[in-house]
Amino acid sequence: MTSNRWRSPFPLNIAHQGGENELPGNTLYALKEAQKAGVDMFKLDLGVSKDDQLVLFHDPVLDFRTESTGAVNSYTLEELRRFDNAYWFSHAQPGHQHFYSRDKSPENYILRGVATGQQEPPEGYLPADFGICTLAEVLASFPDMPLVLDIKARSEQGLEEEYFASARLLAQELAEAPHGQIIVSSFSQPTVDLLHSLMPDLALAPGPDGIVAFLTAVSATPGDGVAAISAPITWDLNGTVIEVACSQFVDQTHDAGYAWYAWFDDRDPDNPIGWQKLVQLGVDAIVTSSPIALASFLNGLKGDL
Repeated sequence: MTSNRWRSPFPLNIAHQGGENELPGNTLYALKEAQKAGVDMFKLDLGVSKDDQLVLFHDPVLDFRTESTGAVNSYTLEELRRFDNAYWFSHAQPGHQHFYSRDKSPENYILRGVATGQQEPPEGYLPADFGICTLAEVLASFPDMPLVLDIKARSEQGLEEEYFASARLLAQELAEAPHGQIIVSSFSQPTVDLLHSLMPDLALAPGPDGIVAFLTAVSATPGDGVAAISAPITWDLNGTVIEVACSQFVDQTHDAGYAWYAWFDDRDPDNPIGWQKLVQLGVDAIVTSSPIALASFLNGLKGDL
């Protein structure tokens, strides 16, 4: 391969959803706060509205993050904008396993109601910064921020044609509003392949099938157009947990000219213990749900160099 601009000699700090363990995920508020903290990139999840608008949302249903229920793609964009995307966000508490747990007292949901006008937004922000936003708004608001865009399933069934339809929408949107600093990933390898056929110059990260084929030497490459391997620390393969982020695979990927972007599954510690391991492995980027804390951690390491 030729020189890969997505490689980095020191791990990049990629804010997953803008940092959903520190800020309400996939909101403009989270992205702006993460940018202030000095993150290097955003990793964002793409959902689709009923009227085929690309929006930032991780799950196929609204229930986990908003006050509403049902599939994201059962609502138009106008309807989605009415919902509070910070409704269930809270700071972590002892005895509660998740930042979006529903069993806390109401005062812990510190940004609830900002999106809907029931609470004043923090200084410098608007209610819309706490709602569901579109990819177009992100591209316009962060023209110089590198992005990893992950195409998600539109339904809980995760039908292949749904992935394909989303890929075509994304290709159309990027053709109309070029950004220039984007990698696109998906759990669906056929979707990644389709995107390459639609936009041959677009940087890609392969799906699990492409990653496994490359790392096990079934294939000489992880796919056409691939710039980076985006993989978890560990993978559960039919009940057997495999350590994916290891020196063998990272070195193999680098030797072939690709970047390695590491992310955390629920099994893996997205904290200084996990970050230190990834720094020692020489990964090109760390995708974290706590980018403000990671920024402090990485800055400390740079100070020791």
